[in-house]
Amino acid sequence: MKAVISKPFPDVHNLHEPDSKSLIEFLNANSKSFGSIEYLAAFADNFKVSNESGCRIANKYLAIEREYFEDTEAGENYTPSGAKQSKGLFEYAYELPDSVEGLNKTADKFVLLDTVKSHRCATSEKCYTCRGSGVCSSCHGRRSKVCRSCSGKGVKQETVNGTTKTSSCFWCSGDGNIDCSSCYGRGGCTDCGASGKVICSTCDGIGVYQSFKGISSLKKSFAKVFLFSEYPNLEEALKFTENSAVYDDDVIEWENENTILFDNRENVKDINSYTPELIKELKEYNDNTRIGRLHSRIENIPVTKINFSFEGEDYEIFITGENNIVYYTTLPKNHSYKQGWFTRLMNWFYAKNRKAAFMYIAAYMLKSDDIFDDDEKEFFKNFLKGLPLNESRKEKIKQNISGSLSLEEIKSRIKVVKKDRKALIFAWHCAIKNGIHTEAEESAFNRLCDFFKVGNEEKESIKHKARQFSGLTMKQMLNEYFK
Repeated sequence: MKAVISKPFPDVHNLHEPDSKSLIEFLNANSKSFGSIEYLAAFADNFKVSNESGCRIANKYLAIEREYFEDTEAGENYTPSGAKQSKGLFEYAYELPDSVEGLNKTADKFVLLDTVKSHRCATSEKCYTCRGSGVCSSCHGRRSKVCRSCSGKGVKQETVNGTTKTSSCFWCSGDGNIDCSSCYGRGGCTDCGASGKVICSTCDGIGVYQSFKGISSLKKSFAKVFLFSEYPNLEEALKFTENSAVYDDDVIEWENENTILFDNRENVKDINSYTPELIKELKEYNDNTRIGRLHSRIENIPVTKINFSFEGEDYEIFITGENNIVYYTTLPKNHSYKQGWFTRLMNWFYAKNRKAAFMYIAAYMLKSDDIFDDDEKEFFKNFLKGLPLNESRKEKIKQNISGSLSLEEIKSRIKVVKKDRKALIFAWHCAIKNGIHTEAEESAFNRLCDFFKVGNEEKESIKHKARQFSGLTMKQMLNEYFK
């Protein structure tokens, strides 16, 4: 199943704290936007939170790429060294810049002075174009070429309406030949002035040149980002996290492959359990390349893992990063008491009667033990206040429920919600609103269940759901019961 990565929630705080209160409030407020049930945390069972961490390491490398070359240069610009050099490619100083900004894209070249040799040579050499003949290689000394327009005939023929007309060729003026464009009609090679010789390309006409070996050295930068977590499937979500850096500095720099200018690897290794893997064997990158400097930005990524169950199924959610990216594969979409479309349509038609039925159920349950204490009165008052019914309707119902009520008295009033399991959930919710319930309330609830034709197994499921509802605020509760 494809994983889901949410938008970030950067303005929500304390989600990665050991206290899960903020986390529960966050899930209750946002679970619907994840495509899950509303107030998810309130309805979750076996809610377990574990705080862990991942790591993002963004490495910037400044590397040296080197190779040997051989070349010659006119003149005697280099003073040969008498002592034989025995250094390897990367034993010469790297001479790294302070910043990778504006790195030269071309390689720097330096000559190995112990390889320099001076040579004498002629100041001129055979012309490559005419092969030393001094003759134009295009017209072979003839000074002209056959006119391509008239194929050397000097005239062109044109037939118009069956009549053939002959005219002198415009391009060659009737001659049949045109001047050679390479030598401009002179017949000699223009590259060497018809002499057959040019200035020596090795010594530039000086008569002396030097041969040598050297090293081509190119500085280049590249970057890599590494993501670590106890859960490999989290990597995609970790990409989008934003976190404070616990380290953002150079880790190591070499003067050459045998000399380290500074080394902070030991301190970096102790930052977290992931960093040791990242700084092993950084000196040699490949045969022609060495790492000259490593800069690392290391971020500890907070990862909060939430395990819970809902109606017998297990689920898992991760919240990652300081900007709170939510990651999950699946979440509960509906409650088991969700009604079919026809029932929901009928509820819409009888919405007012349905709300009134809940008032009768509340009165029936709260007064079932003949004790209507202050807590129960406050609960009933807040329930009535939040119930979306007009005041006259509320007053009329309040008059009807002023005394104790039997099930027989309210059956006709509540039959509109007889197939609605939320009504039974609400009934038990009323019984346990202060954390306890009496035998009389239990008996009243059992009679309601018999009227709704609910068996013992489903009855326990309804009680469990009611305990979850009791964790909601009055506003959330009303929304869930009457949405």
